Amino acid sequence: MLRKIADFVKKIFRMEPIPTTVNTLREALQALEVARNHFEHCDPEFVDAAIFELNAAECRVDAVRRCVGFYYPTYKCRFCEREFNDGHPYYNPEDAKNDLAGLMAFRPIHHCDGGHIGIGYFTGLERVDKDE
Repeated sequence: MLRKIADFVKKIFRMEPIPTTVNTLREALQALEVARNHFEHCDPEFVDAAIFELNAAECRVDAVRRCVGFYYPTYKCRFCEREFNDGHPYYNPEDAKNDLAGLMAFRPIHHCDGGHIGIGYFTGLERVDKDE
């Protein structure tokens, strides 16, 4: 009888991870990495299945990205004064904040109009919502 009570209490208090957007995105990115690995190292007879798996993983990542906002590091070109981003978004504001020192030290190259080349400096993190 005590064993049944103990099992019942374990079921009630069992803590499972709460699905959050960040966890969902990490899982989708991990599945994409696994699918890429399967595609790159598959036997020729399993190429169709690897392509299908890769396509499904890419669709899942795209769906999760559409559901969340993300942050682009924004830079300003010293030559032409135009703002641009480096194309590598952060999906979690904590990750972006933890990487601020690296973002501020990074000097990306900007290809300006007329064939000029400028150097960018960090101006901040631009939030891009899922609707944009």
